[in-house]
Amino acid sequence: MTDQPSINTLASTLRRARERLALDQDSLAQLANVPLATIEQTELGELTKLDAVSAERLAGTLGIKTEELLR
Repeated sequence: MTDQPSINTLASTLRRARERLALDQDSLAQLANVPLATIEQTELGELTKLDAVSAERLAGTLGIKTEELLR
């Protein structure tokens, strides 16, 4: 149960940043060059951690710091 807040934070941070840029999940996946499933599972809270490469690519594409995404 201790992981739940970080999962929700990661999911909500990713979703908010993506929606701020008016991107759908597929567009973000293509722009960041990460699997669509990674974004879908993260936003659903099913993926508890992002690998370093995916986190850096997503953060860079979304215009936020990697640390902000992973908080």
